[in-house]
Amino acid sequence: ISSIGVLGTPAIDDGTLYVVAETAEQGATYFPHRLHALNISNGNERFGGPALISDPNLAPMLKLQRPGLAIANGNVYVAFGSLADQEPYHGMLFAFNETTLAETALWTTTPTGGEGGIWQAGGAPSVDSTGHV
Repeated sequence: ISSIGVLGTPAIDDGTLYVVAETAEQGATYFPHRLHALNISNGNERFGGPALISDPNLAPMLKLQRPGLAIANGNVYVAFGSLADQEPYHGMLFAFNETTLAETALWTTTPTGGEGGIWQAGGAPSVDSTGHV
């Protein structure tokens, strides 16, 4: 199996391109997702990135980061759906601090169920004028 790479549309803010990539890594038994914060002038990682995106409910082989990224409230929002609808899967929305890449929040669409993937037809999560995601 090859790496999947980047599927979700990146977001740019204040000279930084935020992008999630799923790539093969030496010795890994799965392809982890990492949030990258790249300087748009030279491509270098910023803020100690990349940050591993991980949660016990996010089974490594059952997720896919397809929605676009959103930036609001000082956070980068990253949503997940399933990989080929293999169960059990959950839709998940992570928030990462925009300048530290620390995880600040996590919301699961189906905490006691399944099959609640977030797809957004490739678009980013919506943010209203008051900052609600």
